[in-house]
Amino acid sequence: MEINWTRQLLCIVTLILLAQSSESSSETVTPANVTDTYSNHADINSNITWASVPSGASYPAETPYDDAGLGALYSMATGFINIVGSTPLPYDAVASLIRGGGFEINSFISYGIGWGICIGIGILFILIMPIVACCFCCCRCCGNCGGKMEHKGHHDDDAMCRKVTYSILLLVCTTFMMIAIICVYVTNDKVSASLGTTGTTLNETMTTVNTYVNNTVEQINYVAIKDFEFARKVIDRDLDNIGVLVGVPVRTTLATTGNVDNAINSIIALDATIQDLATKLIAVNTSVAVFKEKGNILISELNSTATNISNTISTCGAQCSSINPNQLQMSADLNQLPDISSQVSQIDSVMSNNITALALDGKKQFDDIPERVTNETRATVTSIKIMLSNFTTTISSSLSVITTMTGMISNLSSSLNPVYTGLDQAKQYDSYRNYGGIGLSCLLLLIVIFQFIGLVMGICGHKKVTPTERSGVSNCGGLFLMAAVGLCFIFSVFLMLFVVIMFPIGGILEKEVCQPLTDDPTYSSLGKLVDNSDSLISTVMFGSQGGYVMGILLGNTSIPLTLGGVLTDCKNDMAAYTALKLNNMFDISSVTNYRSQIDITTQLDSLNVDLSTVTILSSNTETQLTDFHNSLDINFQGFLDQTNQSTTQVDLNAFANELRNLSANLMAINASAFGTVAAELNYSADSLDSIQSTTVPAVNNAQTQITTNIENLAAAAPVAQTTVNNTLNNTRTAQTYIQTNGSGVVVDEAKNYANRILGVADQFVARALSAVSNDVGKCKPVYTIFNSFFNTLFCGNVVDTLNGFWFTLGWYVFFMVPSIIFGVKLAKHFRRMNFEITHEDPRTDSQESMNSEKKPGFGKNEVGIA
Repeated sequence: MEINWTRQLLCIVTLILLAQSSESSSETVTPANVTDTYSNHADINSNITWASVPSGASYPAETPYDDAGLGALYSMATGFINIVGSTPLPYDAVASLIRGGGFEINSFISYGIGWGICIGIGILFILIMPIVACCFCCCRCCGNCGGKMEHKGHHDDDAMCRKVTYSILLLVCTTFMMIAIICVYVTNDKVSASLGTTGTTLNETMTTVNTYVNNTVEQINYVAIKDFEFARKVIDRDLDNIGVLVGVPVRTTLATTGNVDNAINSIIALDATIQDLATKLIAVNTSVAVFKEKGNILISELNSTATNISNTISTCGAQCSSINPNQLQMSADLNQLPDISSQVSQIDSVMSNNITALALDGKKQFDDIPERVTNETRATVTSIKIMLSNFTTTISSSLSVITTMTGMISNLSSSLNPVYTGLDQAKQYDSYRNYGGIGLSCLLLLIVIFQFIGLVMGICGHKKVTPTERSGVSNCGGLFLMAAVGLCFIFSVFLMLFVVIMFPIGGILEKEVCQPLTDDPTYSSLGKLVDNSDSLISTVMFGSQGGYVMGILLGNTSIPLTLGGVLTDCKNDMAAYTALKLNNMFDISSVTNYRSQIDITTQLDSLNVDLSTVTILSSNTETQLTDFHNSLDINFQGFLDQTNQSTTQVDLNAFANELRNLSANLMAINASAFGTVAAELNYSADSLDSIQSTTVPAVNNAQTQITTNIENLAAAAPVAQTTVNNTLNNTRTAQTYIQTNGSGVVVDEAKNYANRILGVADQFVARALSAVSNDVGKCKPVYTIFNSFFNTLFCGNVVDTLNGFWFTLGWYVFFMVPSIIFGVKLAKHFRRMNFEITHEDPRTDSQESMNSEKKPGFGKNEVGIA
């Protein structure tokens, strides 16, 4: 009973341990998820979800370009420039000329013909206008060109029509000239305003530059350092869980493929089989002992009775010859019963080793494979962590070039101090320029005022009187018109000189610089100027060998970095690394090429876990089980041969009756002689009856019990032998698999583990390359800087203002010329005449004809004739 309780307790413990083992099989990576303060996240399979690259500090708002309401004027100036310079600059011809090629005159003529015509007209105007003025003055002094104060006309209606027409035409010219004066004044004021905002624009530009550089450096540090630190954190998590990530898969593979679980479970199940078999074997052994005990009692009683009968019948001679006391024997030969004491000892020995405990010990060794992996790879894990730490330092040192670039930008900011100083000085002296512009505007305005006053006074002083009787107001109006004409002659040359000087400067800057940089969305026109390797600027800088001008920024003119490409990419807010082709200066792959600097693969390939000492079942226990298996070959038939016989060779009751019958016969023959013998025979018969009723049933019961136990044992023994044999085979198979294939399983799982670790590193590499190529240093601010500098500062504030200024001066001169003619014509109709000649006076006509013949040179000049 005590043995059964012990076995039950062991079974309970076994179930508990198996439950714990099933729990241990659910071991997982700890922590399951890895995060950081930047919202990067890695799940249990080390799949990383990267956070967005921080955008950094905000940029100052871009100051919109203010054309001060002169947009239409600038558009007209630009339109005129486009008409004049409709043929593009022959960059190829210029480059060929610089390289020593031939002078392609046709290309230059085609390009410069428009510019030449306009400049030529201006120069002719400058040359001819003084001559015309001198001739006009001389003509007036000679009484011609309207200088003679006499009126000759046919009808008053014709004179009035001419007067109205000239007034309207002069008013139109004056109006356009007034518009030009307003534009000159506003343009002049725009120069001062532009100069005032230049410093602000430069400050905003440098602030944007510094902010962009700082943001870019921060983003690079974030991707290269912070993201790597997170990847390293994930790798450290996996390194710390090497037992789970390598040991558990090894254990699982061995348990399934190597049949280890079945082997251990069969050993644990064998304990119940052995317990059951031990119970049956003990039962047989006990029943055999009982049978022998009862059989020996029976034999002893039968021998005693047989001896008594033999002694009794020996005295009666032939009358007792029918009785054979030797028949009183037990049928079964107790000495022929097989001895199973060795089997009992064998099973006791096996049970004393506690198969369950041994199986659980083997299972513990097997379940502790993850811990064994952790312990035996500790040095490798430490080595990898040290290499990762050193690689962090390598990345930081590799990024030192970024710090250098930041310093260069800071130096650039300080190098602009002379520019700011120059701007301050320019602002101080700009007032003089502004005064000059205002003076010019006032001078131009004076001419217009004179023309306007002349018109007003001439019109207001009009009366229907003869020319010689015109009012003083009308006469004064004519004088103002002539004063305006005189001022026009005096200052027109200087105005045209300004136009001729500023026109080619502003026009060429607009056509060849501003339009390619601001008006062409694809910047294709920059190709022949600066972007192609054989462009004009490239030829100027590098000669016949050519090269990419922008490549100077990268220290290599063979790198196809183009200004148009940079502006297009930055306009689309691409990363600076891509837009500026910085891979030629700073190859991010050298930083992310961890495999060349961190030999993780070799370290992980060197993982070696010794599983040769993992023992599922000891060799001693295996020998005992083998011996036990062999010991179950019991001669069960030998038991049955003895137990299947009748208890005694004769029926004791029948034998007792024979004795009684013999006793009765002897008494009948001679009661006195055979009385004692008869009594002894009756006593022996009673003894046999007693044996038959008491001892024989006990022997029969023992015989029946032993038969039952033998049959049970005979049925269980083959099953036990099969179970033991299967258990030994499973155990040997599992043990052999561990010994022969365990190292291979470790290697395979180590490779999977290495792929997991390298997968984390590769995710970082992909992240770094993607971020640097697409997210880090998005260069829209660079385009904003360019736009602020060229569109606003240079092309807007300088070139447009310059073009607007000369265009308005040219506009003014253009309408000033007809205003001279109309002013002279109209002055004749406003001024008071000294004489009036009509066609009704023949004398006057003949006299006039005579006077005309006497006046050489200007006698035919009719400028002043109404």
